[in-house]
Amino acid sequence: MEYLAYHDPLTDLPNRRLFRKRLKEAVLNAKREGTQLAVLFLDCDKFKTINDTLGHDAGDDVLQFFAYTLQESVVGVGTVARLAGDEFAVLLEGVSSQEDALIVADRIVKAVRSPWEWHGHTTQVTTSIGIFFLPDSQGYKNTISIS
Repeated sequence: MEYLAYHDPLTDLPNRRLFRKRLKEAVLNAKREGTQLAVLFLDCDKFKTINDTLGHDAGDDVLQFFAYTLQESVVGVGTVARLAGDEFAVLLEGVSSQEDALIVADRIVKAVRSPWEWHGHTTQVTTSIGIFFLPDSQGYKNTISIS
């Protein structure tokens, strides 16, 4: 029951509740250790179009593909969660600079662009990413958005 309470049943990723818990812990650790963390907020572009044209089964498969690709892109460096619908987040702890997070974001953007095929239909999935840093080098919160 605990696993079901903290994980998304479609993607098997941590859900919003578990992500929030891990984020709180990461913020406390970053403050205590004087390190920086980054949170990437991701959206699967044109997801509604895929759902509307190919159906919900195709949409579910896209979300699973997207989740798998995110995990592969951040293995060993971040925690991936599905927040809701086509919204995902990645927590990167102990980043040494904002450039580290941008490198991960770029890796994700390139990885999800690979063609995706579903029952003879080929499409390309893209993502939009917003990045939140805590704290940045000037000691305040900073955000960056990339597509």
